[in-house]
Amino acid sequence: MKLGAAFYAGWVALVITGIVGGLGLAFQQPWLFPSLGPTIFIHTVTPNQEAARPWNTFVGHGIGAAAAFLSLALFGALHAPSLRIPMKPPGYTDLKPPAVPISKRPPFQSQTARDGVVS
Repeated sequence: MKLGAAFYAGWVALVITGIVGGLGLAFQQPWLFPSLGPTIFIHTVTPNQEAARPWNTFVGHGIGAAAAFLSLALFGALHAPSLRIPMKPPGYTDLKPPAVPISKRPPFQSQTARDGVVS
């Protein structure tokens, strides 16, 4: 693959993923799903291949959605409450500082150096 084509494919994949992620943020629904990445890759890197036809994409994702609903129905979870975690507003973070281990001596100090014994 030529360098220009690689940059084009990467840029298009970034833009499409960003648009889908932005839609998910706007509607407060997670729209990024595992098969989206490979689908974008196929459509941007090999757009003329048989696998990159829109029909294959829609039918493939339709089969996946139907299998998900069938699984929910078979296991009685079709009407169960959602476990979706609400999205946080931009700039919000749950990160906390890491715990600092408490010790009486530095971790790599040897017993003899600590006691003042030098061999």
